Amino acid sequence: MSTGTPPPGLREDGVRTFGTVRLNRSNGQIWVRGENVKLPWRSAEALRMLADARGGVVTKEQFLEQIWGQSLMDDSNLSHCIRALRKSIDPAPNGESHIDTVARIGYRLAVEVVDEGPAVIPEKPIPSPARGFRRFALLLIPLALVAVAGAAALMRDSARQRQSEELIFNGLWELRHHNQPGAIRAAELFQRAEQLTPESRLLVAARAEFLARRGNVDFTAAIEMARRAAREAPDCTECQAIAGYVLMTRAWAWDEAGVHFSRVMAPKTIASTHRIWYAEWLMIQGRMEEALAQAKEVVRVMPHEPRAQVSLAAVSFFRGDYENSIAAAERAKSLNATYQPAHYWRWRSFAMLGADADAIVARNYSEAATVSLPETERIAADARMLKLHKEGGRQAVARTWLGEFNEGLTRDVHRYQRAVWQAWIGEYEGALTELEAAVKTRPHHIVYVAIDPAFAPLRANPRFQAVVRQVGLKPRS
Repeated sequence: MSTGTPPPGLREDGVRTFGTVRLNRSNGQIWVRGENVKLPWRSAEALRMLADARGGVVTKEQFLEQIWGQSLMDDSNLSHCIRALRKSIDPAPNGESHIDTVARIGYRLAVEVVDEGPAVIPEKPIPSPARGFRRFALLLIPLALVAVAGAAALMRDSARQRQSEELIFNGLWELRHHNQPGAIRAAELFQRAEQLTPESRLLVAARAEFLARRGNVDFTAAIEMARRAAREAPDCTECQAIAGYVLMTRAWAWDEAGVHFSRVMAPKTIASTHRIWYAEWLMIQGRMEEALAQAKEVVRVMPHEPRAQVSLAAVSFFRGDYENSIAAAERAKSLNATYQPAHYWRWRSFAMLGADADAIVARNYSEAATVSLPETERIAADARMLKLHKEGGRQAVARTWLGEFNEGLTRDVHRYQRAVWQAWIGEYEGALTELEAAVKTRPHHIVYVAIDPAFAPLRANPRFQAVVRQVGLKPRS
Protein backbone atom coordinates (compact mmCIF):
# COMPACT_ATOMS: atom_id res chain seq x y z
CA MET A 1 0.00 0.00 0.00
CA SER A 2 1.32 3.42 -0.87
CA THR A 3 2.45 5.71 1.87
CA GLY A 4 1.29 8.77 -0.07
CA THR A 5 4.83 10.11 -0.58
CA PRO A 6 6.79 10.69 -3.77
CA PRO A 7 9.09 7.86 -4.83
CA PRO A 8 12.86 8.48 -4.67
CA GLY A 9 14.02 10.86 -7.39
CA LEU A 10 10.65 12.59 -7.89
CA ARG A 11 10.96 16.35 -7.56
CA GLU A 12 9.05 17.86 -4.67
CA ASP A 13 8.81 21.20 -6.55
CA GLY A 14 7.90 19.80 -9.96
CA VAL A 15 4.77 19.93 -12.10
CA ARG A 16 2.55 16.86 -12.31
CA THR A 17 -0.28 16.22 -14.72
CA PHE A 18 -3.00 13.61 -14.39
CA GLY A 19 -6.22 13.39 -16.34
CA THR A 20 -7.39 16.95 -16.95
CA VAL A 21 -5.43 18.31 -13.97
CA ARG A 22 -2.05 20.05 -13.83
CA LEU A 23 -0.53 20.60 -10.36
CA ASN A 24 2.44 22.89 -9.75
CA ARG A 25 4.10 21.59 -6.57
CA SER A 26 6.31 24.67 -6.18
CA ASN A 27 3.51 27.20 -5.76
CA GLY A 28 0.42 25.05 -5.28
CA GLN A 29 -1.36 26.31 -8.40
CA ILE A 30 -3.87 23.94 -9.99
CA TRP A 31 -5.21 23.98 -13.53
CA VAL A 32 -8.21 21.96 -14.69
CA ARG A 33 -8.75 21.72 -18.45
CA GLY A 34 -6.37 24.65 -18.87
CA GLU A 35 -8.09 26.97 -16.40
CA ASN A 36 -6.56 27.98 -13.08
CA VAL A 37 -8.84 26.92 -10.20
CA LYS A 38 -8.83 27.84 -6.53
CA LEU A 39 -9.60 24.90 -4.25
CA PRO A 40 -10.28 24.99 -0.51
CA TRP A 41 -6.95 24.26 1.12
CA ARG A 42 -8.01 20.88 2.48
CA SER A 43 -9.17 19.74 -0.95
CA ALA A 44 -5.92 21.03 -2.47
CA GLU A 45 -3.87 19.16 0.12
CA ALA A 46 -5.87 15.97 -0.52
CA LEU A 47 -5.20 16.34 -4.25
CA ARG A 48 -1.48 16.79 -3.59
CA MET A 49 -1.37 13.63 -1.43
CA LEU A 50 -3.16 11.63 -4.12
CA ALA A 51 -0.80 12.93 -6.81
CA ASP A 52 2.25 12.12 -4.70
CA ALA A 53 0.98 8.56 -4.23
CA ARG A 54 0.91 8.21 -8.06
CA GLY A 55 -1.96 5.74 -8.12
CA GLY A 56 -1.25 4.14 -4.75
CA VAL A 57 -3.82 4.12 -1.99
CA VAL A 58 -3.79 6.95 0.53
CA THR A 59 -5.52 5.70 3.67
CA LYS A 60 -8.24 7.57 5.52
CA GLU A 61 -6.02 7.89 8.57
CA GLN A 62 -3.22 9.42 6.49
CA PHE A 63 -5.64 12.03 5.14
CA LEU A 64 -7.02 12.77 8.61
CA GLU A 65 -3.62 13.06 10.30
CA GLN A 66 -2.03 15.13 7.51
CA ILE A 67 -4.88 17.49 6.66
CA TRP A 68 -6.64 17.85 9.99
CA GLY A 69 -3.43 18.07 12.02
CA GLN A 70 -3.88 14.60 13.58
CA SER A 71 -7.11 15.75 15.20
CA LEU A 72 -9.95 13.35 15.79
CA MET A 73 -12.32 13.88 12.86
CA ASP A 74 -15.25 11.87 11.63
CA ASP A 75 -14.96 10.07 8.29
CA SER A 76 -17.71 12.37 6.99
CA ASN A 77 -15.28 15.30 6.99
CA LEU A 78 -12.98 13.44 4.65
CA SER A 79 -15.89 12.28 2.48
CA HIS A 80 -17.07 15.88 2.15
CA CYS A 81 -13.54 16.98 1.22
CA ILE A 82 -13.25 14.31 -1.50
CA ARG A 83 -16.73 15.15 -2.86
CA ALA A 84 -15.74 18.81 -3.17
CA LEU A 85 -12.52 17.82 -4.89
CA ARG A 86 -14.31 15.58 -7.39
CA LYS A 87 -16.79 18.35 -8.13
CA SER A 88 -13.91 20.69 -8.97
CA ILE A 89 -11.79 18.42 -11.18
CA ASP A 90 -14.08 15.75 -12.68
CA PRO A 91 -14.72 14.31 -15.17
CA ALA A 92 -11.50 12.63 -16.21
CA PRO A 93 -10.76 12.20 -19.95
CA ASN A 94 -12.54 8.82 -19.92
CA GLY A 95 -15.70 10.50 -18.62
CA GLU A 96 -15.38 9.00 -15.13
CA SER A 97 -13.92 10.33 -11.88
CA HIS A 98 -10.24 11.09 -11.37
CA ILE A 99 -10.50 9.49 -7.91
CA ASP A 100 -11.33 5.91 -6.99
CA THR A 101 -12.73 4.95 -3.57
CA VAL A 102 -11.02 1.95 -1.98
CA ALA A 103 -13.72 0.60 0.29
CA ARG A 104 -13.03 1.01 4.05
CA ILE A 105 -9.40 1.97 3.36
CA GLY A 106 -9.04 5.27 1.47
CA TYR A 107 -8.72 6.75 -1.98
CA ARG A 108 -6.40 6.68 -5.00
CA LEU A 109 -6.07 8.40 -8.35
CA ALA A 110 -7.66 6.45 -11.21
CA VAL A 111 -5.53 8.21 -13.84
CA GLU A 112 -1.82 8.10 -14.61
CA VAL A 113 0.40 10.75 -13.03
CA VAL A 114 3.12 12.24 -15.24
CA ASP A 115 6.02 14.16 -13.71
CA GLU A 116 6.91 17.09 -15.99
CA GLY A 117 10.03 18.06 -14.03
CA PRO A 118 10.79 21.41 -12.37
CA ALA A 119 8.27 24.19 -12.66
CA VAL A 120 9.30 27.07 -14.93
CA ILE A 121 8.32 30.55 -13.81
CA PRO A 122 8.23 32.86 -16.84
CA GLU A 123 10.11 36.11 -16.56
CA LYS A 124 8.13 39.32 -16.96
CA PRO A 125 9.77 42.22 -18.84
CA ILE A 126 10.52 45.30 -16.78
CA PRO A 127 8.59 48.28 -18.11
CA SER A 128 10.84 50.91 -19.67
CA PRO A 129 11.44 53.55 -16.97
CA ALA A 130 11.98 57.24 -17.46
CA ARG A 131 15.57 58.32 -18.04
CA GLY A 132 16.00 59.72 -14.53
CA PHE A 133 14.68 56.54 -12.94
CA ARG A 134 16.57 53.97 -15.05
CA ARG A 135 19.78 53.99 -13.00
CA PHE A 136 17.89 53.64 -9.71
CA ALA A 137 15.94 50.68 -11.09
CA LEU A 138 19.13 48.99 -12.24
CA LEU A 139 20.51 49.32 -8.71
CA LEU A 140 17.42 47.59 -7.32
CA ILE A 141 17.73 44.57 -9.60
CA PRO A 142 20.55 42.82 -7.60
CA LEU A 143 18.61 43.36 -4.39
CA ALA A 144 15.49 41.89 -5.97
CA LEU A 145 17.47 38.90 -7.20
CA VAL A 146 18.80 38.31 -3.70
CA ALA A 147 15.28 38.52 -2.29
CA VAL A 148 13.97 36.08 -4.90
CA ALA A 149 16.81 33.66 -4.19
CA GLY A 150 16.09 33.88 -0.47
CA ALA A 151 12.40 33.26 -1.01
CA ALA A 152 13.17 30.29 -3.23
CA ALA A 153 15.48 28.84 -0.58
CA LEU A 154 12.76 29.25 2.05
CA MET A 155 10.27 27.50 -0.24
CA ARG A 156 12.70 24.62 -0.75
CA ASP A 157 13.29 24.35 3.00
CA SER A 158 9.55 24.40 3.62
CA ALA A 159 8.99 21.72 0.99
CA ARG A 160 11.73 19.53 2.50
CA GLN A 161 10.25 19.99 5.97
CA ARG A 162 6.77 19.09 4.76
CA GLN A 163 7.97 16.04 2.87
CA SER A 164 10.06 14.92 5.83
CA GLU A 165 7.11 15.19 8.22
CA GLU A 166 4.95 13.25 5.79
CA LEU A 167 7.53 10.48 5.64
CA ILE A 168 7.80 10.39 9.43
CA PHE A 169 4.05 10.24 10.03
CA ASN A 170 3.69 7.53 7.40
CA GLY A 171 6.49 5.61 9.11
CA LEU A 172 4.77 5.93 12.48
CA TRP A 173 1.53 4.66 10.94
CA GLU A 174 3.34 1.60 9.58
CA LEU A 175 5.07 1.00 12.91
CA ARG A 176 1.81 1.17 14.88
CA HIS A 177 -0.27 -0.97 12.53
CA HIS A 178 1.74 -3.71 10.88
CA ASN A 179 4.01 -5.52 13.36
CA GLN A 180 7.36 -6.62 11.89
CA PRO A 181 6.68 -5.75 8.20
CA GLY A 182 5.53 -2.31 9.31
CA ALA A 183 8.70 -1.82 11.36
CA ILE A 184 10.82 -2.53 8.29
CA ARG A 185 8.89 -0.02 6.18
CA ALA A 186 9.01 2.52 9.01
CA ALA A 187 12.80 2.26 9.22
CA GLU A 188 13.06 2.93 5.48
CA LEU A 189 10.78 5.97 5.69
CA PHE A 190 12.67 7.39 8.67
CA GLN A 191 15.92 7.01 6.76
CA ARG A 192 14.50 8.98 3.84
CA ALA A 193 13.26 11.67 6.22
CA GLU A 194 16.73 11.99 7.75
CA GLN A 195 18.17 12.78 4.32
CA LEU A 196 15.77 15.74 4.10
CA THR A 197 15.87 17.05 7.68
CA PRO A 198 18.71 15.43 9.69
CA GLU A 199 18.08 17.72 12.68
CA SER A 200 14.34 17.00 12.96
CA ARG A 201 13.18 16.57 16.56
CA LEU A 202 10.08 14.80 15.29
CA LEU A 203 12.37 12.23 13.69
CA VAL A 204 14.21 11.77 17.00
CA ALA A 205 10.88 11.14 18.73
CA ALA A 206 9.78 8.71 16.00
CA ARG A 207 12.96 6.70 16.37
CA ALA A 208 12.48 6.66 20.13
CA GLU A 209 9.08 5.04 19.62
CA PHE A 210 10.63 2.61 17.12
CA LEU A 211 13.23 1.49 19.68
CA ALA A 212 10.61 1.30 22.42
CA ARG A 213 8.44 -0.99 20.31
CA ARG A 214 11.10 -3.10 18.61
CA GLY A 215 13.99 -3.03 21.05
CA ASN A 216 14.96 -5.86 23.39
CA VAL A 217 15.39 -5.50 27.17
CA ASP A 218 17.58 -2.35 27.24
CA PHE A 219 15.46 0.69 26.39
CA THR A 220 17.88 3.34 27.63
CA ALA A 221 18.41 4.86 24.18
CA ALA A 222 14.67 5.03 23.49
CA ILE A 223 14.02 6.79 26.80
CA GLU A 224 16.84 9.31 26.32
CA MET A 225 15.76 10.10 22.75
CA ALA A 226 12.13 10.59 23.76
CA ARG A 227 13.10 12.96 26.56
CA ARG A 228 15.43 14.95 24.29
CA ALA A 229 12.84 15.36 21.55
CA ALA A 230 10.19 16.54 24.01
CA ARG A 231 12.62 18.91 25.75
CA GLU A 232 13.98 20.48 22.56
CA ALA A 233 10.59 20.70 20.79
CA PRO A 234 8.06 21.71 23.48
CA ASP A 235 5.48 22.73 20.85
CA CYS A 236 5.69 19.41 18.97
CA THR A 237 2.52 17.59 20.06
CA GLU A 238 3.66 14.28 18.58
CA CYS A 239 7.01 14.56 20.39
CA GLN A 240 5.21 15.12 23.71
CA ALA A 241 2.85 12.19 23.11
CA ILE A 242 5.66 9.81 22.14
CA ALA A 243 7.60 10.89 25.23
CA GLY A 244 4.57 10.02 27.35
CA TYR A 245 4.23 6.62 25.68
CA VAL A 246 7.92 5.69 26.01
CA LEU A 247 8.22 6.93 29.60
CA MET A 248 5.05 5.02 30.52
CA THR A 249 5.86 1.70 28.87
CA ARG A 250 9.65 1.53 29.15
CA ALA A 251 10.82 3.89 31.91
CA TRP A 252 7.83 3.41 34.25
CA ALA A 253 8.17 7.12 35.01
CA TRP A 254 4.44 7.54 35.61
CA ASP A 255 4.33 11.13 36.84
CA GLU A 256 6.69 12.32 34.12
CA ALA A 257 4.66 10.50 31.47
CA GLY A 258 1.53 12.13 32.88
CA VAL A 259 3.05 15.59 32.42
CA HIS A 260 3.63 14.92 28.72
CA PHE A 261 0.15 13.48 28.26
CA SER A 262 -1.37 16.55 29.95
CA ARG A 263 0.33 18.73 27.33
CA VAL A 264 -1.12 16.57 24.56
CA MET A 265 -4.64 16.57 26.01
CA ALA A 266 -4.74 20.35 26.44
CA PRO A 267 -5.57 21.25 22.78
CA LYS A 268 -9.17 21.06 21.57
CA THR A 269 -8.21 18.59 18.83
CA ILE A 270 -6.54 15.37 19.94
CA ALA A 271 -5.10 12.62 17.76
CA SER A 272 -6.63 9.18 18.21
CA THR A 273 -3.28 7.58 19.07
CA HIS A 274 -2.64 10.16 21.78
CA ARG A 275 -6.06 9.66 23.34
CA ILE A 276 -5.55 5.87 23.31
CA TRP A 277 -2.21 6.22 25.10
CA TYR A 278 -3.74 8.58 27.63
CA ALA A 279 -6.57 6.09 28.26
CA GLU A 280 -3.95 3.42 28.89
CA TRP A 281 -2.11 5.67 31.34
CA LEU A 282 -5.35 6.39 33.22
CA MET A 283 -6.25 2.70 33.25
CA ILE A 284 -2.90 1.65 34.70
CA GLN A 285 -3.34 4.28 37.44
CA GLY A 286 -6.63 2.58 38.33
CA ARG A 287 -8.71 5.52 37.03
CA MET A 288 -10.98 3.17 35.12
CA GLU A 289 -14.01 5.40 34.55
CA GLU A 290 -11.85 8.17 33.10
CA ALA A 291 -10.06 5.63 30.92
CA LEU A 292 -13.38 4.22 29.74
CA ALA A 293 -14.60 7.70 28.79
CA GLN A 294 -11.47 8.29 26.70
CA ALA A 295 -11.75 4.91 24.97
CA LYS A 296 -15.43 5.46 24.19
CA GLU A 297 -14.65 8.87 22.70
CA VAL A 298 -12.09 7.36 20.34
CA VAL A 299 -14.62 4.74 19.23
CA ARG A 300 -17.30 7.38 18.76
CA VAL A 301 -15.15 9.46 16.46
CA MET A 302 -13.33 6.62 14.66
CA PRO A 303 -15.58 3.55 14.84
CA HIS A 304 -13.85 1.90 11.88
CA GLU A 305 -10.37 2.13 13.40
CA PRO A 306 -9.25 -1.23 14.93
CA ARG A 307 -7.00 0.50 17.47
CA ALA A 308 -9.99 2.40 18.84
CA GLN A 309 -11.97 -0.80 19.38
CA VAL A 310 -8.94 -2.50 20.96
CA SER A 311 -8.52 0.39 23.39
CA LEU A 312 -12.11 -0.12 24.50
CA ALA A 313 -11.53 -3.88 24.73
CA ALA A 314 -8.49 -3.36 27.00
CA VAL A 315 -10.25 -0.94 29.35
CA SER A 316 -13.29 -3.23 29.51
CA PHE A 317 -11.08 -6.21 30.33
CA PHE A 318 -9.35 -4.49 33.24
CA ARG A 319 -12.72 -3.28 34.54
CA GLY A 320 -13.79 -6.94 34.67
CA ASP A 321 -16.34 -6.42 31.88
CA TYR A 322 -15.21 -9.41 29.82
CA GLU A 323 -18.30 -9.67 27.62
CA ASN A 324 -17.91 -6.10 26.39
CA SER A 325 -14.16 -6.64 26.01
CA ILE A 326 -14.85 -9.58 23.69
CA ALA A 327 -17.45 -7.56 21.76
CA ALA A 328 -15.04 -4.67 21.17
CA ALA A 329 -12.23 -7.06 20.21
CA GLU A 330 -14.58 -8.83 17.78
CA ARG A 331 -15.36 -5.49 16.13
CA ALA A 332 -11.63 -4.82 15.79
CA LYS A 333 -11.16 -8.30 14.32
CA SER A 334 -13.92 -7.66 11.77
CA LEU A 335 -12.11 -4.50 10.67
CA ASN A 336 -8.70 -6.16 10.45
CA ALA A 337 -8.57 -9.94 10.83
CA THR A 338 -4.78 -9.93 11.29
CA TYR A 339 -4.69 -7.22 13.97
CA GLN A 340 -2.94 -9.07 16.79
CA PRO A 341 -4.16 -6.97 19.77
CA ALA A 342 -7.78 -7.81 18.90
CA HIS A 343 -7.06 -11.53 19.32
CA TYR A 344 -5.02 -10.91 22.46
CA TRP A 345 -7.92 -9.33 24.37
CA ARG A 346 -10.30 -12.00 23.09
CA TRP A 347 -8.14 -14.78 24.51
CA ARG A 348 -7.59 -12.98 27.81
CA SER A 349 -11.34 -12.35 28.25
CA PHE A 350 -12.36 -15.87 27.26
CA ALA A 351 -9.80 -17.24 29.73
CA MET A 352 -11.23 -15.14 32.57
CA LEU A 353 -14.73 -16.40 31.71
CA GLY A 354 -13.51 -20.02 31.81
CA ALA A 355 -14.31 -20.53 28.11
CA ASP A 356 -11.16 -22.56 27.54
CA ALA A 357 -11.83 -23.70 23.96
CA ASP A 358 -12.56 -20.13 22.79
CA ALA A 359 -9.53 -18.87 24.70
CA ILE A 360 -7.25 -21.42 23.02
CA VAL A 361 -8.47 -20.57 19.52
CA ALA A 362 -8.21 -16.82 20.19
CA ARG A 363 -4.68 -17.21 21.56
CA ASN A 364 -3.70 -19.19 18.45
CA TYR A 365 -5.10 -16.37 16.31
CA SER A 366 -2.99 -13.90 18.29
CA GLU A 367 0.19 -15.87 17.72
CA ALA A 368 -0.63 -16.41 14.04
CA ALA A 369 -1.11 -12.65 13.55
CA THR A 370 2.20 -11.93 15.28
CA VAL A 371 4.27 -14.24 13.06
CA SER A 372 2.08 -14.08 9.92
CA LEU A 373 1.25 -17.79 10.17
CA PRO A 374 -0.62 -19.19 7.14
CA GLU A 375 -4.30 -19.97 7.75
CA THR A 376 -3.85 -23.69 7.16
CA GLU A 377 -1.17 -23.87 9.84
CA ARG A 378 -3.30 -21.88 12.29
CA ILE A 379 -6.26 -24.24 11.78
CA ALA A 380 -3.98 -27.22 12.33
CA ALA A 381 -2.68 -25.61 15.54
CA ASP A 382 -6.28 -25.13 16.71
CA ALA A 383 -7.06 -28.79 16.19
CA ARG A 384 -3.87 -29.90 17.93
CA MET A 385 -4.35 -27.68 20.97
CA LEU A 386 -8.06 -28.46 21.34
CA LYS A 387 -7.24 -32.16 21.27
CA LEU A 388 -4.58 -31.57 23.90
CA HIS A 389 -7.11 -29.69 26.04
CA LYS A 390 -9.60 -32.51 25.75
CA GLU A 391 -6.99 -35.00 26.93
CA GLY A 392 -5.19 -33.00 29.61
CA GLY A 393 -7.19 -29.85 30.32
CA ARG A 394 -5.85 -26.30 30.39
CA GLN A 395 -2.79 -27.50 32.33
CA ALA A 396 -1.59 -29.48 29.30
CA VAL A 397 -2.22 -26.52 26.99
CA ALA A 398 -0.46 -23.97 29.22
CA ARG A 399 2.57 -26.21 29.70
CA THR A 400 2.83 -26.63 25.93
CA TRP A 401 2.81 -22.88 25.48
CA LEU A 402 5.42 -22.50 28.22
CA GLY A 403 7.61 -25.04 26.45
CA GLU A 404 7.39 -23.11 23.18
CA PHE A 405 8.76 -19.95 24.81
CA ASN A 406 11.40 -21.36 27.12
CA GLU A 407 14.77 -20.31 25.74
CA GLY A 408 16.95 -17.21 25.74
CA LEU A 409 15.55 -13.93 24.43
CA THR A 410 12.24 -15.53 23.46
CA ARG A 411 11.65 -16.47 27.09
CA ASP A 412 12.70 -13.02 28.29
CA VAL A 413 10.30 -11.09 26.07
CA HIS A 414 7.43 -13.45 26.98
CA ARG A 415 7.93 -13.40 30.75
CA TYR A 416 4.65 -11.63 31.41
CA GLN A 417 2.69 -13.99 29.18
CA ARG A 418 4.35 -16.94 30.87
CA ALA A 419 3.14 -15.54 34.21
CA VAL A 420 -0.41 -15.22 32.84
CA TRP A 421 -0.37 -18.82 31.58
CA GLN A 422 0.83 -20.10 34.94
CA ALA A 423 -1.78 -18.08 36.80
CA TRP A 424 -4.41 -19.53 34.42
CA ILE A 425 -3.64 -23.01 35.70
CA GLY A 426 -3.22 -21.96 39.33
CA GLU A 427 0.58 -22.28 39.50
CA TYR A 428 1.03 -19.01 41.38
CA GLU A 429 4.58 -19.65 42.58
CA GLY A 430 5.65 -20.06 38.97
CA ALA A 431 3.72 -16.90 38.04
CA LEU A 432 5.54 -14.94 40.77
CA THR A 433 8.91 -16.16 39.54
CA GLU A 434 8.08 -15.07 35.99
CA LEU A 435 6.90 -11.64 37.13
CA GLU A 436 10.07 -11.08 39.14
CA ALA A 437 12.08 -11.89 36.01
CA ALA A 438 9.82 -9.66 33.90
CA VAL A 439 10.81 -6.65 35.99
CA LYS A 440 14.31 -7.06 34.54
CA THR A 441 13.36 -7.88 30.93
CA ARG A 442 10.57 -5.24 30.75
CA PRO A 443 8.02 -6.81 28.38
CA HIS A 444 5.35 -4.28 27.44
CA HIS A 445 2.44 -5.85 29.34
CA ILE A 446 4.26 -5.75 32.69
CA VAL A 447 2.79 -2.25 33.08
CA TYR A 448 -0.61 -3.93 33.63
CA VAL A 449 0.59 -6.03 36.57
CA ALA A 450 -1.17 -4.03 39.29
CA ILE A 451 -4.59 -4.18 37.62
CA ASP A 452 -4.49 -7.54 35.81
CA PRO A 453 -7.35 -9.73 37.11
CA ALA A 454 -5.30 -12.87 36.37
CA PHE A 455 -3.16 -11.99 39.40
CA ALA A 456 -5.99 -11.06 41.76
CA PRO A 457 -5.21 -14.09 44.01
CA LEU A 458 -1.66 -12.75 44.44
CA ARG A 459 -2.36 -9.16 45.39
CA ALA A 460 -1.80 -9.71 49.12
CA ASN A 461 1.44 -11.62 48.50
CA PRO A 462 4.54 -9.59 49.56
CA ARG A 463 6.52 -10.84 46.56
CA PHE A 464 3.79 -9.68 44.21
CA GLN A 465 3.54 -6.31 45.93
CA ALA A 466 7.30 -5.90 45.56
CA VAL A 467 6.97 -6.47 41.81
CA VAL A 468 4.25 -3.83 41.58
CA ARG A 469 6.40 -1.31 43.45
CA GLN A 470 9.39 -2.02 41.22
CA VAL A 471 7.22 -1.11 38.22
CA GLY A 472 6.60 2.20 39.97
CA LEU A 473 2.98 1.48 40.87
CA LYS A 474 1.03 1.15 44.09
CA PRO A 475 -0.24 -2.30 45.13
CA ARG A 476 -4.01 -2.66 45.01
CA SER A 477 -6.11 -4.33 47.66
